[in-house]
Amino acid sequence: MPSLSITLVTNQDGPLLTWPADNSRRRTYVIAMESVQSRIRSIQEAEKGRSPGAVGSITRYIGDPHPRVRREAAIALGKMKDPEGIASLTLALSDSDRDVREAALAGIQRTGARSAEPAVIKLLGDKDPGIRIGALSVLSGIGTVRSVDAIAGMADEPFSDVREAAERALTVIRKRTGS
Repeated sequence: MPSLSITLVTNQDGPLLTWPADNSRRRTYVIAMESVQSRIRSIQEAEKGRSPGAVGSITRYIGDPHPRVRREAAIALGKMKDPEGIASLTLALSDSDRDVREAALAGIQRTGARSAEPAVIKLLGDKDPGIRIGALSVLSGIGTVRSVDAIAGMADEPFSDVREAAERALTVIRKRTGS
């Protein structure tokens, strides 16, 4: 009787079982997605339950190897609007994945956390114009005089949508701060 060799491996998706060539890719993918889905379900359940310690259980997923899990964690923390989650949302602003950064910006906008202003200002230099526009939108709500100089420096921005968003943000911040 032939033997089957099964190996347990870990990658960015979590634990995976791999086996010889014939169907291994498809089966490995399914196992990996179940692992990602279970972590996302854990985040969603913690966010819905809002029990003591829920924010802490969600913040640990900000460092997850899979970007979908990190994104879901940022979304949940933003919905919860708990000050305990602000540091994790701020950390997520520097994530390598665009969708995670976008979710973190939305979360900070929901919370109105002015403590995140320096990290949001850094995103004005992001390579993605959509992220720059999102950062300007957030700064319209939380920005202080500190944001004005950084935004004013965007006058030479190559994308007109970003320049227009910068002008709107400057108007709002100057009106709110009297600067």
